[in-house]
Amino acid sequence: MFMHDIESAWSLLDHAESERQSALTAELIRQERLEHMARKFERKAVLRESWLREMGSVLEDFDFGRSAAQVEAAVKKQQAIATDILPRNPL
Repeated sequence: MFMHDIESAWSLLDHAESERQSALTAELIRQERLEHMARKFERKAVLRESWLREMGSVLEDFDFGRSAAQVEAAVKKQQAIATDILPRNPL
């Protein structure tokens, strides 16, 4: 082997190493972004589940009242809750 061949092979090796390092760095950044997104999703899911449990509890204990005014107020409250729930649960 000549010195030129060694230098050429070394240059190819350096280039391949640099490309591999770039690919690994890009993958690490991608993985970190995915982990961040997963944590964000988990936080939102916990909040959403808590909110839904609370709304379920409110609806289970719902008292429509004894008078027309109480019934009307209860219906409005239930409609407000339903209006709030529907945008949160797209089907």
